[in-house]
Amino acid sequence: MYYEQSCVSDVRLLTHTSLQQLHLGHAWNEATPRGPKNSMVMLRHVTLPALRDLHITFFDILDVAFISFLTRSSPPLETLRITAPVLPDMIVCKCFQLMPSLVNLILDGGSYRRFIRILGMGNPSLLPKLRHLTLVPLQLLLVDSELLVRMLNVRRAYTGSRLQSFRLVHSLPDDVDIVLALRKLAREGLEIRVGEAGERLV
Repeated sequence: MYYEQSCVSDVRLLTHTSLQQLHLGHAWNEATPRGPKNSMVMLRHVTLPALRDLHITFFDILDVAFISFLTRSSPPLETLRITAPVLPDMIVCKCFQLMPSLVNLILDGGSYRRFIRILGMGNPSLLPKLRHLTLVPLQLLLVDSELLVRMLNVRRAYTGSRLQSFRLVHSLPDDVDIVLALRKLAREGLEIRVGEAGERLV
């Protein structure tokens, strides 16, 4: 789904009480030299109290607008997939706290060092039910391997819902100690998959 500005400029706030799955994409508008028009703008105009699965193909909405959507909708989100080059601090620190029911999180195409660090702090109000995490970094160097292992250990020891699976869609890190640490986590029960094909790391 994508939007044209003329379609939403005069639209009042709408509430859809039964929509459970939404994929917001983007498309090129040939009439506008600035390029892609992003349907994230639509979230400014809707309230979706039943939403369980949200996929945002190109995330460029203002932090406050996304927070406003989550606050007024209070959706029982279970799955979230975001494609973004960088996750703003406000998204990590505030928006994720508004998703207490989130079970499956997929972050695609960016740098997630700060997200990994914050998630590894063990804040009980930050994604307390997260069980499945997938990271698709642009480059492996955009992921701090030591922070990653520390975060996985923290989430495995979490007193709430323990992390059950982790997938890194990239090549295996070169650091032998990191590889050994990941294999130790795998032996302890965390399902770990590394690589484009999602092969299991044992």
